[in-house]
Amino acid sequence: MVHEIKIPLAALQLLQENIQTQINSNKNRQIKTEISQISHLVDQVLYYSRLDNFTQDYLIQRYRLKKIVNQVALENMTTFF
Repeated sequence: MVHEIKIPLAALQLLQENIQTQINSNKNRQIKTEISQISHLVDQVLYYSRLDNFTQDYLIQRYRLKKIVNQVALENMTTFF
């Protein structure tokens, strides 16, 4: 059931990207933020639903933490402000 939410969410993301030049940039930023928050919450629900076998879903590797933190900070910059 939750997976079905991902389809219209992906469609909204595509629509938002296509109309971003046609609407006020502030409104576009708000739409993008809301879509991002909904997507994050849906992903959390999916992760929680698979807690019993999550080890099969992840590949454990070494990563550079600074690079990841910078990327996440940039992606969520509007939320911070």
